[in-house]
Amino acid sequence: MPPALRIVVALPAEAKPINQRFGLIRDNSAEAFPLYRNDRVALVVSGPGAEQAQQAVRWLSAYLPPDEETLWVNLGIAGHPYRPLGEALLAERLSSERDDPVMHAVLPRPCPCDSAPLVTLAEPDFDYHRDAMIDMEGFGFYRAAVDFSPPEKVQCLKIISDNRQQGARNINSKMVRKLIEQHLVLLENLVEAMAGPA
Repeated sequence: MPPALRIVVALPAEAKPINQRFGLIRDNSAEAFPLYRNDRVALVVSGPGAEQAQQAVRWLSAYLPPDEETLWVNLGIAGHPYRPLGEALLAERLSSERDDPVMHAVLPRPCPCDSAPLVTLAEPDFDYHRDAMIDMEGFGFYRAAVDFSPPEKVQCLKIISDNRQQGARNINSKMVRKLIEQHLVLLENLVEAMAGPA
């Protein structure tokens, strides 16, 4: 039997195509965060921010207790100074703008896509001066999720939504949905790689 999958996204626009792909139904008894689920997959919409993502992971772990085989994926958009819009990248090294320790991801082998460092900020970065992906949730998600599953079972998959040429002010819900839709097969390949040999 395949392992359970827990997905954390920040935005409803990120959740919609994933819910459709996996046939997830809203769990109306869940009150703290919007939760969509079936018998194996659960997706929570955390809202923006590292603290929100961290709280969503902890809440979901209490609501649907994971085991050591449970897979965790944070899927969402990120900026990067020069990577092209629509490129998918796994976070290989995660850090925050505070003095938190840097966390190093254990990427699956073979890796289904390229990888890059991820810096999680409290506000969008319109200057793109860091040579890394920029988001608002990944570090908080990762720090919380590795408390519940081994690091190789926890991944941040980011889709580039903005760069120096096309800035973050151009992002809208329709664009976000389309970016996620384009990478649902990659998400499935990632989950398969994380689960390991059948």
